[in-house]
Amino acid sequence: KRCYDALDADEWIGPISLDGRDTKPRYAHQVCALWCPEIYFDARSEKLKRCAEAFKRAKQIACSWCKNRGAAIGCGIEECPRSYHLICAHEAGCAFSQGDFMMACP
Repeated sequence: KRCYDALDADEWIGPISLDGRDTKPRYAHQVCALWCPEIYFDARSEKLKRCAEAFKRAKQIACSWCKNRGAAIGCGIEECPRSYHLICAHEAGCAFSQGDFMMACP
């Protein structure tokens, strides 16, 4: 899935290993990773943490917009089951609260 051209200049994080035997390098846009609920920035190490967990979870979730797997960003409304890729959430017209990295369906 290709992110917006504006994200192409964004920094990539990775390689991210999903387990000790994982030989396929995995990468993500830093800006996309920041919207994943389990990922956080550790100021002491100056790194994003829990990226592998986010990848594992997202592999199981189909995007409500494009229907492809890898949708790591869920709607912030507790009763809503929808999840999206970051680009798909923008295309679907979701609302974003950048201060607390929350997204809500249209």
